Amino acid sequence: MPKTPPGSLLCGFAAQLATERRLSARTIHGYLDDARLLLQFLAKSQPGGEVGDRLASVTPPTLGAFLEYCRVERGNSHRSLARKLSALRAFFAYLGQVGLVPGNPAQHVPAVEFRRRAPDALSAHEAQLLVAAVRPASNHPERDHALLSVFLHCGCRLSEVVNLRLKDVDLPGRWLTVRGRRNRLRVVPLTPAAARSLRDWLAVRPLVDHDFLFVGRAGRPMSARSMQYVFGKIVAQSPVRRRLSLHNLRHTCLSLLYGAGMDVRSLQEIAGHCDQSSTQVYARVFSEDLQQKMDRHPLNTAMPAP
Repeated sequence: MPKTPPGSLLCGFAAQLATERRLSARTIHGYLDDARLLLQFLAKSQPGGEVGDRLASVTPPTLGAFLEYCRVERGNSHRSLARKLSALRAFFAYLGQVGLVPGNPAQHVPAVEFRRRAPDALSAHEAQLLVAAVRPASNHPERDHALLSVFLHCGCRLSEVVNLRLKDVDLPGRWLTVRGRRNRLRVVPLTPAAARSLRDWLAVRPLVDHDFLFVGRAGRPMSARSMQYVFGKIVAQSPVRRRLSLHNLRHTCLSLLYGAGMDVRSLQEIAGHCDQSSTQVYARVFSEDLQQKMDRHPLNTAMPAP
């Protein structure tokens, strides 16, 4: 097999992740780190020979040994191992595309089971306290009220809100078009309160030479950092004493919707989750909460043992 420098392999892998799979820069960086770590592991366990030959000889047990090495020697959690396995599957799919390996051994490695963390969501009362803090904290209350509404009422991600355009807002129909991950579009209904806050913002939005929905300093589109800065000022002004990010507002929206009776399938559409297991975590949190409430049943301790 011809010589294949590891650097060129990783560059090609990165390009494929960006252009074909359209993954985020952060995900690509993580996948490259995992692929690089695998190459180092193979070089130590199979000294000598070419990189291409080592990769072509990889079997599912080889990858199992690599994951075990990451668990024992590097202290990786089950969540990290699951991410590494996803990276390996993507890496060997790419290697198969370019003809370096005959198949994808990572597809035959059992999935790594892990318990998804409960989303850190605010209560409805805490969310209301944040909204009430907008006016005293903000120099642009209409804009910032609309900004929080898009997170709290529509469950958007920060990157999605940054990329919102004027044409994405349909006030008569009460719809918001959102560009999600990998440029997937979804349409989210606007609650009357969210539509009202967006209408108030659009009435005072300055005339600028771009169509981004949210306008920042000097008429430029608001960046993720500027949105986080504004949110930090609002949190500091509110009585909510927790470490919060804008992503907590997305969790809050989805948790409150599920608690109000929305089914998991509908919640998945609102959230823009490809995999329903990502949405099920909200259901599990409420199931655990319900179990704890049931455990406080007065007869739980009053009933005599048989």
